[in-house]
Amino acid sequence: MIQRINLSSRKHIAARETRPAWTGLLLALFLLLFLGLAGHYLYLRHQLGRQAARLRQLQQRYAAVEARSRDYRQLLDQVHELERQYQVAARQVQLAEELKKSRRDWYAIVAAISRRVPKKAWLTEISSAEETATGPDGQAERRALVRISGRALDSAAVVAFLRQLQREKKIFAVVDFDEVVRVAADERTGIPAHFSFVITCRVN
Repeated sequence: MIQRINLSSRKHIAARETRPAWTGLLLALFLLLFLGLAGHYLYLRHQLGRQAARLRQLQQRYAAVEARSRDYRQLLDQVHELERQYQVAARQVQLAEELKKSRRDWYAIVAAISRRVPKKAWLTEISSAEETATGPDGQAERRALVRISGRALDSAAVVAFLRQLQREKKIFAVVDFDEVVRVAADERTGIPAHFSFVITCRVN
């Protein structure tokens, strides 16, 4: 009877038994390193997700704050515009009150000027204006002025007109020349030589 003995399996077993021990240790270290890297990757991915979510929240909050900031700026612009309109309206009311206080009987003024015009003089324009001056109490006050423009054939008529206006003390506080110019004769039109004058009167 022939018996066969399988020596190949024994060889493999012997080879496995004779394999160095550091090979398994190296495999274990590689496996641990792989698991460590995989765990670190998953941890970083989790942290990245949290940071991304945090960033989205911050972006949303920033957008909300920016929207509120635009609303605040619009409200601030509206407040500034209202303040400007209020100042303009207050100034208009103040001017209206000042004009009401300094209201004059312009009919009486024009009548006084007309009756004081001498024969050799004639008027070309009567206009009104206002000036700001410092009052006795040191505060600024607005005063009504009347400017009288005209022509006269001689200087004596101009001086006479000025003196006649100065007699209207109930209406005019100060009467003085603003301008006196001698105009030469014009042969084309036949206008003789005369004087052009402007007299300024401060109303009481």
